[in-house]
Amino acid sequence: MIQGGGFDAKYVQKPTRAPVVHEGRQAMEKGLHNVVGTVAMARTGDPQSATAQFFINVADNRRLDPTFIPPGDPVAEFQFNGEVYKNIARSELLNARQLFGYTVFGKVISGMDVVQKIKATPTGAGGPFGTDVPKTPILINSATLVN
Repeated sequence: MIQGGGFDAKYVQKPTRAPVVHEGRQAMEKGLHNVVGTVAMARTGDPQSATAQFFINVADNRRLDPTFIPPGDPVAEFQFNGEVYKNIARSELLNARQLFGYTVFGKVISGMDVVQKIKATPTGAGGPFGTDVPKTPILINSATLVN
């Protein structure tokens, strides 16, 4: 993936609005998954912390999708990371941070060649970041909302 947003070209953090509400499960219900070309919100370990950073998937990353929670309350059986949980309260699963995933909200519909060039850009330390910063600053000059 390539991640951006939240900082200017001199690595100064931009002011943000309040975090957006996590809507990963709703996005999945509409068929949006972390696959090549999709754009998703980046966040900290707190699922409700997404503000200005995003990432573009340059590979299929379905492991970043929210985890499907079977119907029922309690949920009769739930499998996660090779473990089986039985008769677990639905609210416990709906609030488990590790099950939230990352919300897809868009897709690159033209310009994937540019995304691939960004992916191929050499990286290293930059600003407050120890690794994975493009050695040449990359700026997105425009994005268009298409309905």
